[in-house]
Amino acid sequence: ALAFGFFYIRYTPSTYQTSASVFIKEDKMGIDPTSMMTGLTFKSNINIDNEIGILQSFSLRERTIKELEFFNVSYYIKGRVATRELYKDAPFNVALDYDTLQVVGNKYEIEFLNNEQYRLKSKEGRYIVYNYDTDENVYVEGLPDYEGVFSFGEWVNNGFNRFRIILNSNYDPNPDEDIKAKYSFVVKSRLNLIAEMSNLTIAQTSKTSSILRITLSGQNPKKITDYLNKLLDEYMERNLEQKNLVSENTVIFID
Repeated sequence: ALAFGFFYIRYTPSTYQTSASVFIKEDKMGIDPTSMMTGLTFKSNINIDNEIGILQSFSLRERTIKELEFFNVSYYIKGRVATRELYKDAPFNVALDYDTLQVVGNKYEIEFLNNEQYRLKSKEGRYIVYNYDTDENVYVEGLPDYEGVFSFGEWVNNGFNRFRIILNSNYDPNPDEDIKAKYSFVVKSRLNLIAEMSNLTIAQTSKTSSILRITLSGQNPKKITDYLNKLLDEYMERNLEQKNLVSENTVIFID
């Protein structure tokens, strides 16, 4: 039992949480039809349940993921006992060609040969081919094992994906740590990323409160924090767009 407990703790990835509080302001929006005979009176348009529904909606999550282009590729490093996600700490970036259909979900292992070249490997399997323009899974493709040697900055066009790998400021060309490290990356669809970021809980701080507490769980604290911040940015931007639309329609009605 002790051996099993150690194994479980050693190999189970850590789960982190990030939280934010949102004050739902009561705005005066919309014309009250019962008051139109005596003058234009605006009614309160606040509904906590509606706002929770908006924050949890697929459309808002999709809008958020589209603004987080860096999420489309996940980066990993293999340690002695486990593989962990690097997020923005990887020594390289994968630049996708979004005008090309891309295979998603297959893991590429990358071996740095020197400061100029690297070896790329992926294993056979059946993977989804994804269209980033339409955000659709197009079809499923059976792929063979793959291996190739490329220069950094060179376009990789292997029939499965089209991308190029560029070294960034995290790469240290002097020590050989990056040469020895076992890196990998996975190209992901936006649909997959939306599902990944669905572990979101929203609740009022009290039954009568207009403050919502939003909590997101995940295995990379920086990544889930960036996502939650962007989700709230897009939520506020959406509300502003809705207010502007109501104002435009009100002006048209009055005219």
